[in-house]
Amino acid sequence: MSFSGVPGLGYFGLLLSLGLIIAFILTLTFLPSILSFDKHYRKISGENKERILKIFVDLSLSKSRAVVSVAVILLILGAILSTQIGMEIQHKKYAPQDLEALRLFNELERIMGGQSTYVIVTSEDIDESYLRERFNVERVEYSGNLKSIYISTKLEDYDDYVRTYNEIRSYINFLGFKEFYITGDPVLDMEIGRLMTEGQQRITLICYFLIFVLLLAIYRSIKKALTPLLPITVVIGTMNILMFSLGMKHTMMSITLNSIIIGLGIDYSIHMIERYYEERKKFDVTRAIKRTVERIGRAISVSALTTAAGFSALMFSNFPIAKSAGFLSFVAILLCLIAAITVVPAFLIITERLNTNGLR
Repeated sequence: MSFSGVPGLGYFGLLLSLGLIIAFILTLTFLPSILSFDKHYRKISGENKERILKIFVDLSLSKSRAVVSVAVILLILGAILSTQIGMEIQHKKYAPQDLEALRLFNELERIMGGQSTYVIVTSEDIDESYLRERFNVERVEYSGNLKSIYISTKLEDYDDYVRTYNEIRSYINFLGFKEFYITGDPVLDMEIGRLMTEGQQRITLICYFLIFVLLLAIYRSIKKALTPLLPITVVIGTMNILMFSLGMKHTMMSITLNSIIIGLGIDYSIHMIERYYEERKKFDVTRAIKRTVERIGRAISVSALTTAAGFSALMFSNFPIAKSAGFLSFVAILLCLIAAITVVPAFLIITERLNTNGLR
């Protein structure tokens, strides 16, 4: 998030990183001290199979190709639809919609009409009458040798902002004028939307790169480094499909979702892979996968459910931006768990078969 280009997101990412580091240190130091006081503490037996986990692992074992095929379809479809998800750049929609001040403001807009004003600033003698033929010129002001032409619109959508901006610029260029620039609230909001889009892409790619390099340094194997990233990528694609289907737009909080999914959700896949390779030394593929789920399935399920529950608290916020982020994070963490116990085993089975057939 520090590479998003948005200062607020950079600080948010730094705080998240520090929080995770502190939590990790406390887990290694403080938690064992607490457990040592509980004389009745007993390890949970790994032999107790959970019914739901058994359903998932049986599905992965019997329908491994189908599971991977569905995962690939979700990944591709999600990548396509990601470009169709809009940006929510109306800051007033970030606030609680039942605020009295906001209610009165919306009532005023309903009566007078909401306005987003573009301002053309130029040192040339642009005849505003030409602009009146295509746009709603509200007024013209002069300051020294500069001329400001105010064009009012009733736009609220990011794509409409961009389209209108390009129309104004293209028309002025068509008239033959070069010395001008366009400013105003719509242009500022448009730039914020652009930063949000580019920031999301940048932090996602950097997050992938950093985690891949770290896993590659640990495992010394491209296959082992890429395997945990596959289910996470499927989850990101699925979340794009969900947002598009529900008509949701990206906000300042939701653009951080990919890095949260990768940073938190990848843990479950790594635990699965680590345990699998331990079991694989003693058992065949099928038995190794079953024992992996039996041994750590309960632990990662509890971890995912508690993490999802923590994010779900955001859904009770008064702020719509926090509600949507809480809902998306809640669903994403659960999908990361499902992907870890379905996509990872299915992928491991297929790669083992390819290795057996000599296709390395």
